[in-house]
Amino acid sequence: MDLNLTKIRESWKNLEGYHTLVYFAPEAINLYQQAGLDFMLGYFASRSASMGKVSDKVVASCFYVFKPELVSMAIPKAWEIIEPEKLTELRYQAADAALVRILGNDKDSEDIATAATIARKIAESASDHFVGRPLFSGHCQIKWPTEPYMVLFHAQTLIREFRGDGHMISLVANEVGPLEALILHGAADIDVPISFLKSTRGWSDTEWNEVETQMINKNLITKDNEKLKLTDSGSELKDKVESMTDRLSSVAYQNVSNDELDVLISVGKKIADKLAQANSFINK
Repeated sequence: MDLNLTKIRESWKNLEGYHTLVYFAPEAINLYQQAGLDFMLGYFASRSASMGKVSDKVVASCFYVFKPELVSMAIPKAWEIIEPEKLTELRYQAADAALVRILGNDKDSEDIATAATIARKIAESASDHFVGRPLFSGHCQIKWPTEPYMVLFHAQTLIREFRGDGHMISLVANEVGPLEALILHGAADIDVPISFLKSTRGWSDTEWNEVETQMINKNLITKDNEKLKLTDSGSELKDKVESMTDRLSSVAYQNVSNDELDVLISVGKKIADKLAQANSFINK
């Protein structure tokens, strides 16, 4: 099937918030706090819990752009507080509560049910290509929910981690290190402020400035009044990484049509609007 890679990327991106809300929704923060986990422990542990009690290095290898020492502050400490299986249960409870609050009666809509069916088909196809994708493989072990709005959440989680593992493969293949990846993304000025990336990934100003200087010398970025911008070479490198990510992701989409991708894109836009209107996230 001649799938449109642009549509694949758009269908994932439009539904990205449907998954990522579980990291910032107050329902998740509160449940994790009740279990004894602060925000940092909750984030790293809840996302990696499906892999079991793996080491900090294993988790850091899957999270790529985070400084490994930051991960080490959360793992294995989190496993001394809560079992991974229990934390995964809490994560899905939090997602359920947040989606009920945000979607209201729309959670039972035909749009959600249709999107859930299509997304599940993609996610189940992806499971045939788990080799080399550790974080995705862990999530494949989680039992499918029954309610369509939660099926969509689980499917989008699998799609997200499948793509994310593929993105790391692409970064390594194109010799883009963790900090280089952050700076390329920040300089592209697409969706996440570079100040947020600097403050949340654990790298020191010295480490950041050193790599930033290296990238300026390589003619990948320019800096003017503290504003970073991609050069033509930087844009070419970023596009190369993203294009490879699209191709690596596309193997999961062989059983869906471009029309079905259009449905995901359309439903994703509606959901994104609801997320924007709702008090979905804590202050990031």
